[in-house]
Amino acid sequence: MIGVVRATLLLASLGLASSVLLAAGHNTEAGHNPPVATFAVDVNTAGNVYTADPNADGNFSDNSLAVEVADFCIQVASPGPSPIDIVARNMGQATAYDVRLNFDPSLAAVAAVNHTPFADPQGVAVGFLNLPVDPSSLGRADIFAANNLDTAGTAFLAATHLARRDAFFAPDHPHAASGGEPYSAADPDGVTLVRFTLSLNPEANGKIVNLDLSNQPVPGNDYVSLDPGSAAEETVPVPDSNLIDGAIAVNTACPAPPPGAGPVEPGQTPGPGGTTAPGSTPGGGPDGADGTGTPSPDSASPSPADGTGPGGSDSDDDDDDGGGPLGGGPLGTGSDWEMPLLVAIALIILASAGGAVWWWRRRFR
Repeated sequence: MIGVVRATLLLASLGLASSVLLAAGHNTEAGHNPPVATFAVDVNTAGNVYTADPNADGNFSDNSLAVEVADFCIQVASPGPSPIDIVARNMGQATAYDVRLNFDPSLAAVAAVNHTPFADPQGVAVGFLNLPVDPSSLGRADIFAANNLDTAGTAFLAATHLARRDAFFAPDHPHAASGGEPYSAADPDGVTLVRFTLSLNPEANGKIVNLDLSNQPVPGNDYVSLDPGSAAEETVPVPDSNLIDGAIAVNTACPAPPPGAGPVEPGQTPGPGGTTAPGSTPGGGPDGADGTGTPSPDSASPSPADGTGPGGSDSDDDDDDGGGPLGGGPLGTGSDWEMPLLVAIALIILASAGGAVWWWRRRFR
């Protein structure tokens, strides 16, 4: 008898989930075709700038972001802190984003993260998500960050803006200034999405520290796009083909960039004792080369055991408890959580059905 009840509740739960997914797909796809973005690691932040008031008229609503170029690799003389930007291109009506970055935990760790790394003269923190300034109030959106740095060898960086959900406060790239939206984010090389400090360990001396943007083993790079017509929001995955990696050469020479990656930036000459990594050659691409194209191979560094999704929600499909698809044990084995969970889902179904009937009767009576 318990088996029959369990099966009935499970089928009802799956039916409700399918209905919700179909409804969500209908709401976000009708008339909304958000672009697929590109994320790139930029190991040289020097040329990535914010301009508060380009025409010096005292109105900051025409501010802008620009990226000099997404450099694939930079040479540093010794271990220590190194600022890194994640650069984004081709984001439409963005309200949130997630970035997943893997690296060798024996060589480096993420020490600090800043989703608003620039400042207006009056001291207001600025990033891509709050780049638009309301011309009437000169107000900006607040930014909520939800970073996960708890797992060695990986960083999950997420942020969302807390302003009203409309087309004005959802920034675009590329975005040329207009009368209604005077901010500019039209640089073909992209905009700085998030800046973090990578702490290079002493063990990194003489080695290449690879910075791997990856969706393996679970997806983790995406952004949320607003549909101005319906006010619905859609999560747009960034595929591995649009994830461009980076590297830091610590007291050694940079490898040649992979096809499509940005140039090598010789920031500092390797000190005495530096050697070229086996199989690598110094050099780089032509200055100004765009950093889009095929990413370097994924590293073997682990991805987070549990990430944070757009605006702080869980974005991965892994389990904290082990076992079956919902954690704890395979479905149908009599795990402690199973019956209470299915009963709770059944109650939700009944409540949803009652609400739907009330709505339809009220709508068409």
